[in-house]
Amino acid sequence: MKYSKEWITKEEFQDIINNPDISRRDELIISILYWCALRVSEMAALKVRDINIDSKTLTLWKSKKSVLPELVPVPAHLVKDISQWVKEHNKTPSEPLIGSQKGGSLSRSRIYRIIKENALNAEIRKDLTTHTFRRSRATHLLNDGLPIEKVSRLLRHNRLESTITYLKISIEDLKKDIENIDRRQLRI
Repeated sequence: MKYSKEWITKEEFQDIINNPDISRRDELIISILYWCALRVSEMAALKVRDINIDSKTLTLWKSKKSVLPELVPVPAHLVKDISQWVKEHNKTPSEPLIGSQKGGSLSRSRIYRIIKENALNAEIRKDLTTHTFRRSRATHLLNDGLPIEKVSRLLRHNRLESTITYLKISIEDLKKDIENIDRRQLRI
């Protein structure tokens, strides 16, 4: 599968989730995709039991044969939203966190349509896909100074080279950093 190389700014992400037309369900899906940098298959497979409220983590299994799960940090504000969702919808541990109307897991294509619909409602005209939020979260963290090794761990990449593709450094950021280094060097 070929992923869109588009990414969104932090402001565009906020425009999507703060749009008055977004449903609570869609806001939660998009927030989890972004804040936890999940793949669409991970989002679709997420069960209530995979959320650990106390440790603020998600437990992801790479496959049914996996011996050890992957733990993903969840921001406190999102843990609160997830807890409220579970409580309001009387979810049991074995149920999908966000299910379809028929009670099963949401399909990948339905999650994709949710993203497309909400991006259009927020007047974002980029070619957004489910992977856009994962890519954008990684880009934002890297540009904010989180070491690439830690971003790679969040993304659950096996190779650091996979994470490097998410690095988007603006020329302005590069110029500013070089100027700061040069200033310090000239003072020595």
